[in-house]
Amino acid sequence: LAQGTGEDVWVSGMDPLQTLYAIDWETGSVLLVEASDPVGVLVKRHPFFYSAQYEAATHVILISLAKFCEGLGFGHHGLDGMRDGNHRLVLVHSVGRCGSTLITRAFEAAKDPQVLAFSEPDVFTQVASSVLAGIMDETEAVRLLASVLRWFSLQADGRYCVLKLRSLEILELAMRASPGSRHIVVIRPLEPWLLSWVRVLAVARDIPVDEFDWFDSASSYHARISRYHHLLISEKPTEHNVIQFWSRRWLSLMTSFRLALNDSELIRTTQSRIYLTSYEALMMKPKEGMVRLFSFCGLRSWDPATLNNVITEDSQKGTGLSSLRQSWDTHRESNALTEKVRAEIGQVLQDSDDIMKAMLDGARFGCN
Repeated sequence: LAQGTGEDVWVSGMDPLQTLYAIDWETGSVLLVEASDPVGVLVKRHPFFYSAQYEAATHVILISLAKFCEGLGFGHHGLDGMRDGNHRLVLVHSVGRCGSTLITRAFEAAKDPQVLAFSEPDVFTQVASSVLAGIMDETEAVRLLASVLRWFSLQADGRYCVLKLRSLEILELAMRASPGSRHIVVIRPLEPWLLSWVRVLAVARDIPVDEFDWFDSASSYHARISRYHHLLISEKPTEHNVIQFWSRRWLSLMTSFRLALNDSELIRTTQSRIYLTSYEALMMKPKEGMVRLFSFCGLRSWDPATLNNVITEDSQKGTGLSSLRQSWDTHRESNALTEKVRAEIGQVLQDSDDIMKAMLDGARFGCN
């Protein structure tokens, strides 16, 4: 790739061939990717935006974080003007394995008004990881997220901007960084969520699901324990086995969502709109569910044939997860956790149903 600094040539970040790839908070630098395709084409090249950027990059441009923020029309230490246009900014948050990529594909098909949908821009993962690692505090994270969200909104150029995030715990921070924005939160009960993950992990290792060892060490996963893990567990992350890690990962994600949804002052001061739904609700009546999501965002729904095509297609086609899914038929799939596994996480399982019920009581949180 051709490399260089962009201090002299980058002005406002609205070159449709340039997209935001990464931010290094510690060095105060921003990495942009330049591709031969404009952003409106790039987002459709791959189900995940970070992969599309990686595959299509022709140049990388390094600029300072200060220059980046200045070019967006406000300083590094201020959020002035961020409310304007945020009603067209939609963030999709989820616990993972619950259809959020499908939601992104549905938004991509919108025609009136048009939508620019980004699935998993990696820069949000970097912000969440930096907060977890103590590299930046929450105030710094909010200011940085404001800059990042401003970038994506301006690049949408008047269209609705939909950002589907990975399973990250930044709902509260994103609400503070984007006053007036809309947030879709998708959740799923613990047991089917765990089974969905074990199928991915087992097939990736080319073993039958029934033979997957939930009791292996989870040291390779411990960096993904959230900033809320200290509220939930006392032992060090490296001491977790796989089932402990994933169950607590779910609990931690749900905790982050509940804290934001329960904070009526946060919702009031940020004027955020939140739509809470579940994987089961979407899959039971997908067409009705998608129409409600569109209505929540102020978008018109589209013709039944287009909607049906989006719902029935593989939303992750071309990815490793899609390839794994095609292999599931050759593996035996468990429909329930074993008694040994259930005993290992008994308390979390007992609490999970109550957590789901409370979360889905939308009126309690003032959600749509």
